[in-house]
Amino acid sequence: VAGAGYLVASHLARKWAKGIARVAITTTAVLFLYSHIFQAIAGFQHILVPGWMDAQLIAWESALTGTESSVAIQKITTPLLTEWMMFSYVLYVPLLPLVAVLCYVRGGEQGNLEYLVNIAFANILCNVGFVLFPVAGPLFHDATRYSVSLDGGLFSSCGEWMRSNVHYPGGSLPSPHCAAGTVMIVMLYRYHRKAFRLLLPPLATIYVATVYGRYHYAWDVIAGIGAAVITLKASPILTRVLERYQMTMRGVLTIGRTPNPATGRLQEERS
Repeated sequence: VAGAGYLVASHLARKWAKGIARVAITTTAVLFLYSHIFQAIAGFQHILVPGWMDAQLIAWESALTGTESSVAIQKITTPLLTEWMMFSYVLYVPLLPLVAVLCYVRGGEQGNLEYLVNIAFANILCNVGFVLFPVAGPLFHDATRYSVSLDGGLFSSCGEWMRSNVHYPGGSLPSPHCAAGTVMIVMLYRYHRKAFRLLLPPLATIYVATVYGRYHYAWDVIAGIGAAVITLKASPILTRVLERYQMTMRGVLTIGRTPNPATGRLQEERS
């Protein structure tokens, strides 16, 4: 049903919408589809690995640093710091569509397409990671390890609401927040420098906030950044494929190559 809805929305965007209307429909369809897949993948996390791998991650980090980051960071927990961390964590949600609009404002439909390709591919890599190396997450694994509560204000309450109503055991490695956050930073730097300077502090804070808020382990953060780097390296190829597909849908087809009279080199003929 979600896939059919996406195809219908894409068709409507191509045939009936232009400019910001097309961008709005396409962005909404993409974000809805990958949000749906994030929830649907929960039931597939143990098709290859029967149990959770949290103990291994904790053991590896403890062997390297002598502790586990989400537990060690309790020493600096304060209500004010908690509120800032949760603000950054929650801000991620409205930034997903907002950055799409900002990329369109400065980069046109090409900028919007590039952003959506990167966001979608990064989340696909995260979903693959959830199945290959299922991790429940710090609080789902063992909440008794924490002796300090995460007290804050409005955004802290929003973060806890997300934990209780949107999150589930798993969906941790790579961290989707860190993968998408890295993509946002790069896309804003590429297309909208003013917004980049304004939003860099909360976006950069996400890397720490995911561990501080006990949503992820440090390994999840590293894997999320790695997924974003892979995505950003591969996305130009994917973007060219999608651009060619869009040209085909709009009736702009390459029908052959003929010599250019001026240079003698082959050139494409299009109709």
